[in-house]
Amino acid sequence: MNAIVTLTILALAALLSGAIKTWNEMKRLRSPRTDPRALLVWQDHAGLDLQKESLITALSMTNDVLRLLVAALCFAAALRGWNAPPPWVDPAISLIYYGSIGLALPICCFLAGASITFWIASHAIQPVISTLADEGITRGQLLIRWEQISHYQADPAGKNILIYSRKCPQYVTMVCRFLNQEIFAQGRDLLAARLSPALLHGSYPWYRRKAIFAILLSLIMWPFFILGLIIYPINEPWVWFYYAAVIVLSYYFNIAILRAYIG
Repeated sequence: MNAIVTLTILALAALLSGAIKTWNEMKRLRSPRTDPRALLVWQDHAGLDLQKESLITALSMTNDVLRLLVAALCFAAALRGWNAPPPWVDPAISLIYYGSIGLALPICCFLAGASITFWIASHAIQPVISTLADEGITRGQLLIRWEQISHYQADPAGKNILIYSRKCPQYVTMVCRFLNQEIFAQGRDLLAARLSPALLHGSYPWYRRKAIFAILLSLIMWPFFILGLIIYPINEPWVWFYYAAVIVLSYYFNIAILRAYIG
């Protein structure tokens, strides 16, 4: 089996594994949450939340697309390094050299596949059962506790209620959509008993603003992707190792930023 077949099988298997894992995890998160104490239960469409935060959504999706492109660069660099190893790779260290390629490439493709599939699964796995409960708002298995929410904003015309993050009070972390005005009114009254209907200006630090959130998201991938294009012609092991490091670190750094601003 030649190098291109071997690496292609590794890459595709890892990409598919990441996609399947994310799809199954989204199905689990969207499955109904049984809570006999729920105050209100309704059927919702979670994927449409992204429309309320188009900038943040666009930046997040761009990061995942760039992660997939970096995985492609890693594949090309790994294939080149496999077929034409640097002169200093002698038989004594060849096992380590080829083993490193065989490890780095699947990790890149697994995380890239997981990243891209998140957006597909978010829109495809619908609808989802949401509830208002004593401990917070649930959507499937996801629970947003009351203490994680800054305030809400009701839209009677659209029968929607926007839920804002306490960590980033300008960010819409959830949109509750109701089928009719009666259920909308029940949801609004229940939220009014627990949350403020307006944001108190100046009540949060500058680094919690949505603009800072957006800047941090934009810095996750773009600088490293551009650098990756610049260094691609260099046939050294650290090039494909760089791509692997970018994908792994950006993936978990992205999660850390989301947790810091959304909760």
